[in-house]
Amino acid sequence: MQIHLENSEQINWGDFINYRGTTVIPCWVNKIDDQAFCGCRDLKDVEIEDGVESIGADAFNECTKLTSIHIPASVRSIGIGAFAACNRLERITVDEDNPTFKAEGGCCLTKDGKTVVFGCREAVIPEGVVTIGDYAFHGIGGSSVVLPSSIRKIGNGAFAYNIICTEIQLPASLESIGEMAFYNWDELKSIEIPASVRSIGQNAFQNCFNLETIMIHEGIKVISSETFSDCRSVKKIRIPSSVEAIESCAFAECRNLGAILIPDTVKSIGNNAFRGCAIRHIYLTAPVDKYDGGPLTDIKTGLVRDFHILAELHVLAGRADLNCYHAVLHVPEGTEQGYRKHPFFKDFKKIVPRKRK
Repeated sequence: MQIHLENSEQINWGDFINYRGTTVIPCWVNKIDDQAFCGCRDLKDVEIEDGVESIGADAFNECTKLTSIHIPASVRSIGIGAFAACNRLERITVDEDNPTFKAEGGCCLTKDGKTVVFGCREAVIPEGVVTIGDYAFHGIGGSSVVLPSSIRKIGNGAFAYNIICTEIQLPASLESIGEMAFYNWDELKSIEIPASVRSIGQNAFQNCFNLETIMIHEGIKVISSETFSDCRSVKKIRIPSSVEAIESCAFAECRNLGAILIPDTVKSIGNNAFRGCAIRHIYLTAPVDKYDGGPLTDIKTGLVRDFHILAELHVLAGRADLNCYHAVLHVPEGTEQGYRKHPFFKDFKKIVPRKRK
């Protein structure tokens, strides 16, 4: 079926809401607007004729029956998320004469082969790719994701909403992970952040409900807001000594998080960073007053059984209500009297020495 546009040069948002079947976008159309076919879940086949120059952001988002797409030579720009959540997309081709894009390994790449613009369900990302573009595989849900050793950047929302894949290995070349990059990976079991990574965006691993193991190597300086929030299966976490700040809600609602080590390099902990966490063992390499107590009250401290402070007692500026009536405070050997005398720690059930190594 060919769309009758009466020589219109643009397909606008809303023109084809709930459009069904197959369609041909004729050569006189030079622009497919943002969200033009977004949510057309019964759209099965699209032919984009040579002459179309621009495909807007989210143009075909959630066209869940679309199985293949061909990009003609005339297309010069493809917007973010243009084919996001097309979870049955199996074949991507690009005209060889297109000067901007090319196809390889089930991916639409920039012509230099360095950036994935969008990909299909079982794509094999080619070696030489440096950047996974924003929302490139958003909602695609492939059963296997293998990143080449050339990858340096994973864009915002790049692999969000994968409900099938259980693991991914991040290469040692990786430097940055965008916001919501792995948001809502239902079956992801473990993740290891290599030392090469310098930034992780907000919500990067939020709602990975089955994520049990998080290993963060030295290198990252900030754990951003909600990075690991609602990772309900993780049981313990060690914050590396390179980290200087834990932002708000970073580990909020990690309901089974039972033990955490916070190094003395951490200068600030944001509000609600550990809200809803049932932590029973807290290891601090600096006195608890370093964080003014406040952020630690976000933890369900009534459940804490052991505080381990691996540092000398500092002069304490104030007192936070930690509600640790049932907890044992473990402090360096020889410092226990100082801790006992200070009202900041008066609520602890017991203060015991920890042998120095």
